[in-house]
Amino acid sequence: MLNNKLKALNIHNRRHLYYLIAVIALVAIFFHYYKVDTLPRGYYLDETSFGLNSATLVKDGTDEYGTPWPLYFKAYGEYKNPIFIYATAGFFKIFGISELSLRLTNVTFYVLAYLIFIALLFKVFRSKPYLIIWGTIAFGLLPSFFAVSRVSFGVNTQLPWVVAIILFAYIALSTASKATRLKASLVLAALIGTSVYTYTTARLLSFLIFLTFAFCLIDFGQLKRKRGMFVSHENLKILLLMVLIIIITLIPYIIFAIDVPGGLTGRFKGISYVDDPIPLTEKVGLFVFNYSNYWWSNYLISDADHNLRHSIGYGGAFYLSVILLSVICLVVWVKNRVILNNRFVKFIFISWLLSPIAAATINDMNVLRTFTTGIYWVIGSCFGLQYLYGILVVRAQKPIVYFLFGFLILESCIYLLSYFVMFPERSIAGSESYDVKATYESALSQEPKRIWFLAIPYASYTNIKFRMHTVGEFEEHPVKIVYRSSDIKVMRGDCVIYQIRNEAEIKTNLPIRYQERNAFELNFAQKVGGAWPRDHYTRLRCY
Repeated sequence: MLNNKLKALNIHNRRHLYYLIAVIALVAIFFHYYKVDTLPRGYYLDETSFGLNSATLVKDGTDEYGTPWPLYFKAYGEYKNPIFIYATAGFFKIFGISELSLRLTNVTFYVLAYLIFIALLFKVFRSKPYLIIWGTIAFGLLPSFFAVSRVSFGVNTQLPWVVAIILFAYIALSTASKATRLKASLVLAALIGTSVYTYTTARLLSFLIFLTFAFCLIDFGQLKRKRGMFVSHENLKILLLMVLIIIITLIPYIIFAIDVPGGLTGRFKGISYVDDPIPLTEKVGLFVFNYSNYWWSNYLISDADHNLRHSIGYGGAFYLSVILLSVICLVVWVKNRVILNNRFVKFIFISWLLSPIAAATINDMNVLRTFTTGIYWVIGSCFGLQYLYGILVVRAQKPIVYFLFGFLILESCIYLLSYFVMFPERSIAGSESYDVKATYESALSQEPKRIWFLAIPYASYTNIKFRMHTVGEFEEHPVKIVYRSSDIKVMRGDCVIYQIRNEAEIKTNLPIRYQERNAFELNFAQKVGGAWPRDHYTRLRCY
């Protein structure tokens, strides 16, 4: 029987389990790092904005505007969160300023979250090795995690924070030792407070996570009997200390919000319907509709996000096997009232329900704003597999569990094949700036008097400015950044770098002496799969 074998593995040969988990984790981590500097093809303007500010931080100790050691980085007006930029600056300091160093940062944050999650699995499912193995595979290659971890977005910093929060919440809610509970709770408070510096959605979700933890400390038996306090003196002390620590960690945030009014909310107001002049009933209706979409089959299974920076363009945010087991988990939790009797389960259940709330305040479906939701789906699938195994007849346990593992591995292999074979050409459309570095180098090789760079949209100026740090900025070939094609005043000996969508706007009577406008040649697998060659998004003309 599978269970007996796994129990034997757990009791007598636990070292074998560690080896197996290490192998699975190393394989998953390998695929996360594999060709990360070249796939996705091109770097979106958000990525190069992070790179630009990290580069100026390393060189001058300032952001791109000359502000020394800022807490939040103005960038192109939305004020980027600090942790990812400072971490990237550290990578630049160690490995040099490059596109590879930029993307190594985000994958490393994912790997940190992955290792913490494995530690969480060993804590929660210590006597059930097959659940630890399942969680390690599912978290390691989950579609939403995989795609986003390979792109330099600040949301990657949020993942290790939330996983660590769950780990310390488990310790605080499950251990009998008062000293251990206190220590875990204080660490938990520090994590909740500092998480607001990771990603924008954490400003709401961190507050909700703290309220969830506090709610889990309530003694509903006392509340029902109306005798004494419904929160013990010990738990009340813990909560007060946690509030104090959270307030301390938020002091820099509060000072910045006062000094720069609207700086931390401007981006939200621009993309959310919350401040729109529409009736409250309509806002509530939009919220309910958006929230429900994150629990519906389109997002979960078939069409999570059209944005090719967040996904490969088709398929859901999670694997079908993970979703089915998570549904079993939720049904068991509710039907058997597990959420009332187990504080940690209650914490996971409520946090899981709350995780899409920030995303629901914005109309478009977006994997980034529900990035941490995947943690709860993987945890839920582990519990679901445990419950399914428990209700199966003995003869069915082994084949069904083996089938589920095989199905998960098959889903993972199909996803990886799609990502590394079919997605490369699609990703060019997502980055909207493919080949800027190579085009800049080609322009320099033409020995121009001046290089024009057409930055449309406005924020794409970061694409060339970051490359000027990676390739070098040459006084004899100055770069002139303009934001309208009409501002380009080409003279003989000049080069113009622009994007393919602005081809028709680059007009001049001067003869072209050199230009780049290449397209990719598809390999056999891409042709069979139906991909098509895409032009380089970045073009070059020299006169």
